[in-house]
Amino acid sequence: MICMTRYFQFKGDGEHLWTRTWGSFWDISIAGIAVSHNGEILISGTYSQGVDFDPGEGEVYKKGDGSDLYLLLLDPNGEFREVLVWGSGYWTHAQTRGG
Repeated sequence: MICMTRYFQFKGDGEHLWTRTWGSFWDISIAGIAVSHNGEILISGTYSQGVDFDPGEGEVYKKGDGSDLYLLLLDPNGEFREVLVWGSGYWTHAQTRGG
């Protein structure tokens, strides 16, 4: 099974600006998305086995164990900046809270 995750940016009038996609042969999900004051995009969620988190031509592969957590940081254009991952070997859960 191949799981693909996509995220998009649209202007206020609905005009499509860009789409970014990353994927895995295993499970990946988005639990929350936040945008910082300077437009950086933070995406949290869970993944299992392994995922290439760079939606561009580069590769930032992280191996998971069970269901692990990730926090993905993208620039305002959806380009990869950094990813942080946590795991315990058991099923874990991620949630983003707005404020």
